[in-house]
Amino acid sequence: GGGDFLSAYAGRVLVAPGRSSLEGFLRDFAPDWLFTFDTPEILATARTSAPGVRVVYEAHTTLAKNTAVLKDRRVGDALCGLVAPSAGQARRISRLAGGRLPVRVVPNAVDEAFFQAQPAPTRQGRPAVVWVGRFETHKNWRQFLELSARLAKPAPAARFWMIGGNRSTPQQQRALWDFIK
Repeated sequence: GGGDFLSAYAGRVLVAPGRSSLEGFLRDFAPDWLFTFDTPEILATARTSAPGVRVVYEAHTTLAKNTAVLKDRRVGDALCGLVAPSAGQARRISRLAGGRLPVRVVPNAVDEAFFQAQPAPTRQGRPAVVWVGRFETHKNWRQFLELSARLAKPAPAARFWMIGGNRSTPQQQRALWDFIK
């Protein structure tokens, strides 16, 4: 089960509740490599808490707040390389970093069985159109709602679902409800 899998990593994983616990963890652990996922805040902490650590920055997101750090030459000098989930993202982050760092593509790890054809459901019901994601502006949930409103007129039996938002901020949730009203 999941508990057995995670227990193999006991003592090697930290969910840091604050910067001081992260600093202490890095100092005590003294890693040779640090692989960070879209977390620019860790770069300064790593420099002071684990001097000499080789850092690889994974830039999965297109959010400017997480990729802007790559434009800073001091940050680039502290990195060994970059990782991106696609060739397009690799080109984008390489440009942001001024072409100074090696970039490797490591595709998202999604089981290919997820993409296999599934048998059609046997029950007849109303069609459903589903949007899944976070309620962030760049995820374009507003356009989904606009399209849903347009499609609902010619297909009143259809259902329109939005799934996600468990990490959305109160401001993002309020923006969603305001837009729906």
